[in-house]
Amino acid sequence: MEREIYSLKVHSTRMEYDSFQLELTPQENEEANDYYGMNFNVTMWCRGAQCAKLWGKLYDENLVYRSAMDILNVADPMGRGEVALAEAFNDCPELCSKTAEWMDKQGFSGYIQGVFVEPEYRRRGIASYLLTHLDQILAHTLHIAIRAVGVSPMPFADLDGEIVEDADALARNRQMLEKCGYHEILDQSLQGMMYGNYDEEETSGTGYFVRVYSA
Repeated sequence: MEREIYSLKVHSTRMEYDSFQLELTPQENEEANDYYGMNFNVTMWCRGAQCAKLWGKLYDENLVYRSAMDILNVADPMGRGEVALAEAFNDCPELCSKTAEWMDKQGFSGYIQGVFVEPEYRRRGIASYLLTHLDQILAHTLHIAIRAVGVSPMPFADLDGEIVEDADALARNRQMLEKCGYHEILDQSLQGMMYGNYDEEETSGTGYFVRVYSA
């Protein structure tokens, strides 16, 4: 069997501008378009055909917190899925507490909004590869360091926007995330206590997962 040759492409909103003003410097134009962070897309191709995609939103943590904001404040309020993930992610202990190695370093944190592999390219380890090496991929292409990334294991839409209906996908996705170094976010917020997700003896999961990277 002939060995497949893959190519990887990375794109972010910091690589293009919806509006560009000549009276502003490049840095000022960047801030005017997406002040706190960036949307990003990682696509994998095989012989000219797109076979997988991972996409999400990342925020410059230092900039967000210096502005007396948090991840939920700067999330897109029009994206219901994004707001739900930002809400769970915003209060997770992994995001709220920085280890000493991250204290004086610029780090980006955010969430993966979707991962999809075309059916004919599944069971080759593509999704696991993208999830496991996301920090290295973005470090080499966008020159940023990722500190913490959240993700939902729920089945998502395909590349054309069609909803994927698969009763077994949730269990498979959870197993894959755990294999790739993610763990479930625990709900220790006041809202979690109100809904019975947390008490003095037991902490329950939110259904969302997070991975924290080394500096």
